[in-house]
Amino acid sequence: MAGTERGEVLVPLGVATKTVGLKGEFRVKPYNPDTENIETIQTVLIDPGSGPQEYAVQRARRVKQGMIVLKLSSVDDLQQAESIVGLEIAARRSDLQSTDEDEYYWVDLIGLGVVDQDGNELGSVRDILETGANDVLIVQSESGRELLLPYIDEVVREIDLELGVIRVRLIPGLAEPED
Repeated sequence: MAGTERGEVLVPLGVATKTVGLKGEFRVKPYNPDTENIETIQTVLIDPGSGPQEYAVQRARRVKQGMIVLKLSSVDDLQQAESIVGLEIAARRSDLQSTDEDEYYWVDLIGLGVVDQDGNELGSVRDILETGANDVLIVQSESGRELLLPYIDEVVREIDLELGVIRVRLIPGLAEPED
């Protein structure tokens, strides 16, 4: 889900994993287990394949293993909840909690240019992997070469959203010379 028809940026929050009970509730596995966005958001968007549909959140509660149980408006029975299982739950970027100065949503980083400590352009952030220990930026050069950069303070030195650039320090072993 990249955006709605009004050009708003949609942020994927998690994926519906299974139904809960018979009254339309379902579990969501959040992409960021530490986020409170799913528990506090007023509306979510779900795309069943025909375009994002908006739902008001009636109830959200955290359960074991970081999962969230959601009850949405107009999802009132088991069959309706089953139709959502496997789909991504998203929200408008403008509806999310603001971040601290040194925090970013992944959607804010995708597409940013990446420059090393010597000013060499390495490419742009194509995707971000969650590894458990730390996130990893997947940087793709214009030639298609991929570089995996750990999202740690030692490597990611500065993020400038206004300029659209991430400045990194390549530590030994991160990059091999291009052939």
